[in-house]
Amino acid sequence: MVRLLTVGIVIGSLLLFPMIQMSAVEAQIADGAAVKSPDLVPAAAVRAMTAARMSSAIPAPMPELRADSGSQRSVSRQSVQPQNPDGLLERIEPQSPGGAPGGGPFPESTAVLPIDFNWFPYICSTSSGPYSDTPADFVVGNLTCDDAFFPGANAVSAAKGFSPPYNRSGVFPFSLYNDPLGTVGRFPWISHVKIFFTNVGYDPSGGTFVCSGTSINSGIGGNESLVLTAGHCVNSGGDGNQFGLWSTNVLVCPAWRDGNAPLGCWPGKKLLTLGGWYFLSNLRRDVGMIVVARDSNTGTVGPLNRVVGAYGLIVNAPRTQEFWSFGYPAASPFNGHRLQIVTSPRSRDDIRLDYYFPGAGPTTMGIGSDLTGGSSGGGWIMRARMGNPGYANGLNSYKWVVPREPRMMHGPYFDTSVKNLWNNARVVDP
Repeated sequence: MVRLLTVGIVIGSLLLFPMIQMSAVEAQIADGAAVKSPDLVPAAAVRAMTAARMSSAIPAPMPELRADSGSQRSVSRQSVQPQNPDGLLERIEPQSPGGAPGGGPFPESTAVLPIDFNWFPYICSTSSGPYSDTPADFVVGNLTCDDAFFPGANAVSAAKGFSPPYNRSGVFPFSLYNDPLGTVGRFPWISHVKIFFTNVGYDPSGGTFVCSGTSINSGIGGNESLVLTAGHCVNSGGDGNQFGLWSTNVLVCPAWRDGNAPLGCWPGKKLLTLGGWYFLSNLRRDVGMIVVARDSNTGTVGPLNRVVGAYGLIVNAPRTQEFWSFGYPAASPFNGHRLQIVTSPRSRDDIRLDYYFPGAGPTTMGIGSDLTGGSSGGGWIMRARMGNPGYANGLNSYKWVVPREPRMMHGPYFDTSVKNLWNNARVVDP
């Protein structure tokens, strides 16, 4: 386990992984700036990812965080990072299969929202005591909290995790995305993808890993070849002195079920992430994008977004949302063979991360979810309804293991840096 003061981050079972030394110029890349990989070789991914190799792939290491339960330090309400740091909500419209890319970004005029401190289940401290759970806004009964302590952060309270309400099931009936096997399902269900790749930062011997992702619209004039995923699925992440290594042999498989991708898999051509992840493993910037090659490995002709459709994208949205989260979890008790869906409201802002791992970028968000490794990068969709695909506005990124919260998932808040990442990815030639 890697320890940092009173906190440790475990990425899978890794203690060390190779990184590349940064130059002075590279170290100056902004935390929220887009960083691009060298061009990948699509043919190499198709050759490398044999059926046997794909069937033996293991979940990409999902970051797992540990907090020291003996700390008596507190988090004041002023320490939360901005809820909507970059201003107005902007949206890029979805794209239906066979249709033209949706337009955008379109700004939406939203009222200036009060800062929404949804702190449950954090611990409220008042001048008269005692400590007690508070649902929101630093108010317990008629008392206003002076400080907030997360569970286990103060000696007075016992360490405990949190399990918010959520619903999870496999996407069913299977005909929505792939049933009978080899049959193409319906949009938007077929726009969720399983991602196979190698990364010597995680396994120097060249083992194969899996993540999840979402086909997203590249906008008018874009390459129609975009996939949203987690930063740790495209790059192993840096430590401030060295930056992480890019993934290779990337293969993106829409509508995957039980070892079958009815349209084949699209090999990756270019990977992108944000500077904060690339240099610092900053989880607020754990966002990645994949530009895939024009055609699939089985001869399906046409760009991915046009063939399977694509979700829209929203940035700078109010945090209080209902999300549909998707992914192919492969760590126990799941096996990665079938698409899972979780419905949950945004349950909290992760001030614990801000406290133990201060860094640039907006406070991350948490939802109820028991998805495991392999679901990394699966999209959080807002404004989703039956018949309405909705918009990507988050993704599966990391979990806390101390305190133990197996039914919580956290992910980055999508601010303007994500739009900038999209702007850089959409113009890459596939």
